[in-house]
Amino acid sequence: MDNTAIIHSLEIKGYKSIKHAKVNLQPGLNILIGRNSSGKSILFEGIQEVNRLLRSRNAVSKFSEAKIEYLTSLNKLITVSVARRAGGGGKIPIDKEEDFYDQDNGTNLTLKIEGENVPLEEIKSSLYLFLLKRQVGRIPNVLSVKFNLPSDLAFLENPGSLEFSKNEDHDVYLNYNIIGGSYMLWNILFELEQAIESGDVRLEKQEIQKKLKISKNLKDKLKKFSPIADLRFSPNLNIYKDKQHLRITNIYVEFKIGKEWVPWNYLSDGTKRLFYLIHEVVEGGATCILIEEPELGIHPHQFHKILEFLKEEAHSRQIVISTHSPQSLNILEQDELDRIIISKNDSVKGSVYVHLTKNEIKKAQKYTKEVGFLSDYWLHSDLEK
Repeated sequence: MDNTAIIHSLEIKGYKSIKHAKVNLQPGLNILIGRNSSGKSILFEGIQEVNRLLRSRNAVSKFSEAKIEYLTSLNKLITVSVARRAGGGGKIPIDKEEDFYDQDNGTNLTLKIEGENVPLEEIKSSLYLFLLKRQVGRIPNVLSVKFNLPSDLAFLENPGSLEFSKNEDHDVYLNYNIIGGSYMLWNILFELEQAIESGDVRLEKQEIQKKLKISKNLKDKLKKFSPIADLRFSPNLNIYKDKQHLRITNIYVEFKIGKEWVPWNYLSDGTKRLFYLIHEVVEGGATCILIEEPELGIHPHQFHKILEFLKEEAHSRQIVISTHSPQSLNILEQDELDRIIISKNDSVKGSVYVHLTKNEIKKAQKYTKEVGFLSDYWLHSDLEK
């Protein structure tokens, strides 16, 4: 995981069921395991909230206090702390274009690089650009993958269309517009847009089809870890054009299951979820990925395959999964048990997150070496109580 930015630790006070909790994360794969309502989803929300505060010009802090430590792509420690002042509204607005943070807003925010305080007035339009200019590297781009499929599935669930038109100043098709576009296919559609606007593609069905390329990496991962042997944009697209307008319709993805090409609606719910999860990890462009309950709706055999996929992908990025399933722990090696985080709900302390102690790790290692799977040991232990 060289040169990959990660979240090193997170500390939160006063957020939903979290009264005060601290979590340390490892590079690569981390497993957050716990029962329902123990605080797994809330921890993921907390991570996203801190990142939202760093990105948004008009963010509102929902924490009493929060501190997150990042290891940048150049292995520098960045610490960001947020504290809502008593009586403050918690906003971090930006009234002046040249200022990144306005401290008269009910929120105290501090930034440290390798333990050294950085005056906020030095940060202008972007924290990310500021860190690059300071030559300390990038902080992680965080992506959250929910257990529900996204609602926008155009070009997958239903065919989509592209529209272009010419204006008076240019003799090429411009004014690109997606009708019912899915965010999961933006990169591919954007490349087609550029080719059409630059005149680099003949406006014929076969040539348009060549530009609708799905990445080989995504195809290879789907073939290896899911029932999807291949995927493509359907060859049944239609092109309508005249002197002023161009419309490409009936654009949708087909999936090869066995020897047959089928549309999205023919896939099982489990296969749809596998596609979504693998697509997000491979194509999402994030160095830190939070995945909620990957076991839901997936056959046990396929769940093992998806865990193998996540373990493989975790060589090049940080992945944190939340789960109810002890079977997920079997993907870890004996020297990786410090990657387990147990989520519990304490009647006094609220949601808490604990790692295995050295003694608990030794007991688990002895069991897996002499008896069987870590999941069996987990089921018969009191570690989640």
